[in-house]
Amino acid sequence: MKFVHSFWSKPLFNNKFDKFENSLKNIIANYACSLSCIHHHNEKIVLYTDKIGADLLSFLPYDEVYIVENMDNNSIHFAAQIKFEAPKRMEL
Repeated sequence: MKFVHSFWSKPLFNNKFDKFENSLKNIIANYACSLSCIHHHNEKIVLYTDKIGADLLSFLPYDEVYIVENMDNNSIHFAAQIKFEAPKRMEL
């Protein structure tokens, strides 16, 4: 089984849900905990994100990171839209 995280940085930088610092702390804590659990069970996890997100989360031990481009013009009011973009790019 392959597990997937997705992250789009634009809502984060626009304080869509909370202040940047608070949101980033929550994202890192949640993603790191999830990664740890998945790797503990000897499973793989990949990340689909934009270039900025890849830089922000580069210290986390993902098995692979895929850059999703051309999302800059999308509205931050549908912050989960990267979750629809990621499956278009993955091998199912």
